[in-house]
Amino acid sequence: MSDVQDQPPLPASLLLQIGPPFIGDLLAWMLFGISIVQLYIYHTSFYRDHIAIRAAVYFIFLLEVFQSIIVAVGGWQVVVAGWGRLNNLEYPGWSFPATPIVSVIISVSVQTFYAWRIWRLGGWRLVPLAIITTGLTSAAGAFAFSILFAFKKNIETFHETIMYSLTTVWLGVGAFTDILIMTSMFYFLYTAKQRVQHFESSELIVNKLMRLTVETGLACALTALIELALFLGLPKTNVHIIFATSLSKVYSNTFMTSLNSRASRYKQKSSGAINLGSYSGTTITDQLSSGSNPPLAIHITQRTDKGQNWDMELNDLPSSGSEQHTVTVSGKRSDVGSF
Repeated sequence: MSDVQDQPPLPASLLLQIGPPFIGDLLAWMLFGISIVQLYIYHTSFYRDHIAIRAAVYFIFLLEVFQSIIVAVGGWQVVVAGWGRLNNLEYPGWSFPATPIVSVIISVSVQTFYAWRIWRLGGWRLVPLAIITTGLTSAAGAFAFSILFAFKKNIETFHETIMYSLTTVWLGVGAFTDILIMTSMFYFLYTAKQRVQHFESSELIVNKLMRLTVETGLACALTALIELALFLGLPKTNVHIIFATSLSKVYSNTFMTSLNSRASRYKQKSSGAINLGSYSGTTITDQLSSGSNPPLAIHITQRTDKGQNWDMELNDLPSSGSEQHTVTVSGKRSDVGSF
């Protein structure tokens, strides 16, 4: 027992090589658990979404499953199978070069989805084209980085000039793409806010969407920038791997959060009631009689038209046809108004 206590502690440099992959694995799997919950919420709440949106959701989730397996394999090679073997620290196996590739496929998929949404909302072509172009540039940097590392098979090559340049393209351009998406969406929502400033409930919805847009956009951009800063600033450690293994999870979770945030807005939107005297409800019938006139039947119905939600943000705002109240008097239909 005394021999164990007398053993010297591991050097800090070695701990900073082994520890970060282990912490990154734990964080990645924790975020994967959140992704599962997010998928369940989406599957039960928005199963009527357009097939293209549902396909994107399940495609990204399947990639997350694969990425989680890759992360687990990499952690096993470093912490378990590589115990006491310095060779495993130099090259933990195929999982390390595969991680940036899968991660960037997920990030570009999410960025492409946002580019499509910006095109749908504003009819712009230049901004979505710029988003897709910068996203693909980021992907090219990640693919080139992974291919070179797979050939070199030594983690020390991370610190070569070419690897620094490719990492900067991968993470730096990716962060720029996220900021471009965030500012574009914020602009559209701010414009929408000006249109509905006389509707208190709708203005509240837009304010929440603006806050959500900033939070999700910054989460992706800051994660990429922090990883880049740690990679460049701490070249003799693996601290950056903590964020490298979790980057794709941040993209997928913010993507799902954006979609699932509609659940609370729909609940608020469809729970309103129409009051007529002491009655409250979506359908009210009042029988009136006056002298010899036949009974007059008045039906007031509230209809909320959700449809298939191509536009994720602005379709929740007041517009023609979004909420329609109809009065039918003696079999004749007339529109009271929409709001």
